Amino acid sequence: MIFRPAVKMLGISLIFISTQLCAGEPVIFAASSVHKAMQEVLKEYQQQTQTQVISAYASSSSLARQISQGAPADLYISANLKWMNYLKERDLLEESTHQPLLSNQLVLISHRSTDQKTSVFSANKLKGLSKSQRLAIGNPNHVPLGHYAKEALQHYNLWAQVKSFLAPTHSARSALSLVEKQEVPLGISYLTDAKSSSHVKVISTFPAESHSPILYPIAIVKNRKTENNMALYNFLFSQTAADIFRKNGFTLVVRSGQSDP
Repeated sequence: MIFRPAVKMLGISLIFISTQLCAGEPVIFAASSVHKAMQEVLKEYQQQTQTQVISAYASSSSLARQISQGAPADLYISANLKWMNYLKERDLLEESTHQPLLSNQLVLISHRSTDQKTSVFSANKLKGLSKSQRLAIGNPNHVPLGHYAKEALQHYNLWAQVKSFLAPTHSARSALSLVEKQEVPLGISYLTDAKSSSHVKVISTFPAESHSPILYPIAIVKNRKTENNMALYNFLFSQTAADIFRKNGFTLVVRSGQSDP
């Protein structure tokens, strides 16, 4: 079964956005896993500039496809390079603004009420999975979290063993939600999502060498490089934004031509 709440949220967001276009506010589409941190950053930006920003959050694949179909996004933040390249190949980005912004870590989580102990990841952590005791991950076919999770499980030669016991979802936030609600005992999540929840705990961290680097690239959409949009884009690389992102567990990627903020 694949869960669909993120797609519904995106649809509602796009309806709202379409009614706001005449106001000229920047519109940012961002991967669901940056939701909490980005809302804090945008709140600070709006307070400093008195400029309203419209935001929509969903899986990177859903957002990229919506942009390719003409959705009114000005800026796009993906949870991996694949979906940014999807838009790049279609000449839908302002190439000079395509930069890595953030990086993240991959973790195994359980509900906070369990007696699971924190340790280095091992195959023993996944003992007991079954059709009724599944592992929540993003759908590996189109959700970046699922792609990283599959890579990590393959690194430990566990993919063939566990793939029948997965609960794939349409976004990173949906995978987290299944563990929060105790609908599944375990989930693979981003560290930042796990830190944002009071209902889950990290029981192990996947070593960086077990999967591709988790990078969040940003770009301005083709023909949307306006003064307002560039001001928001530059703010996302500022010291103020960097402090908020770090507080939420992200690692900052140094912008080309810029020293570490």
